[in-house]
Amino acid sequence: MGYGLLRYATPPELRPGLVFAGPPEIGFNYMGQFDAELGGGFRLADESTGATLGGTLRRPELIDVEAAVVGGRLALSIGYGERIHARATVQRLADALRAALAGPPAPSHDRAILDAAKIDAARVEAVLPLSPLQEGMVFHALSGDRLSYLQQFAFTLRGALDHERFATA
Repeated sequence: MGYGLLRYATPPELRPGLVFAGPPEIGFNYMGQFDAELGGGFRLADESTGATLGGTLRRPELIDVEAAVVGGRLALSIGYGERIHARATVQRLADALRAALAGPPAPSHDRAILDAAKIDAARVEAVLPLSPLQEGMVFHALSGDRLSYLQQFAFTLRGALDHERFATA
């Protein structure tokens, strides 16, 4: 049972018996797969996006791992506080992650999933079980709730827009 379910779905009369630890020290965010065009002529930028956290803001987790599949390859980014962890320590973590991910793929299971989806099994390396978060996403999607995991951002651009540079970016 997940933290969110326990914390927010437990009846109020049972909550005093629950003990929750402090906030997590490691955050992990899988951003998704970005192998195709984003649509509307947009594509991922080649250059760095820069810092994701302002210098005066407190980091929500001690270590923040972000992952995405870009161009068919898994890309990991590890954020950390330089006042708390040495670069060499985080490099050892990155090396350990690389070594763990370079091992043999997890065994395939549940051939019925491939058959139901009409996917050629010969082209599939492994079918892995869903993570608890993914199970929740599937549950909500199948129940008709398609907004629980939706994140949208809107920005207002002020000033003159250089259309050529915008299109290039």
